[in-house]
Amino acid sequence: INILEVILLTQGRALSLEELQKAFSDNEIPIKADIKTALQALQTRYQDTGMELIEVASGYRIQSKAVYAPWLLRYLEEKPPKYSR
Repeated sequence: INILEVILLTQGRALSLEELQKAFSDNEIPIKADIKTALQALQTRYQDTGMELIEVASGYRIQSKAVYAPWLLRYLEEKPPKYSR
């Protein structure tokens, strides 16, 4: 579970089951059903957090929950640079 979580967090985009399988060496590649089971466990882990694991057309991704968008938008707002005189 932790390996999949780290991969999804650091890639910044959705990953397919096949792409997730590539993270493992040839002799330890999990079957897709095992990856799906681990992803379901991750979804459960995130239930009471600000994050969620979702499935989209291109695969799976970890993202912030929509309810936190107002705070993220305020945080990400560009502020004009301050110049000293």
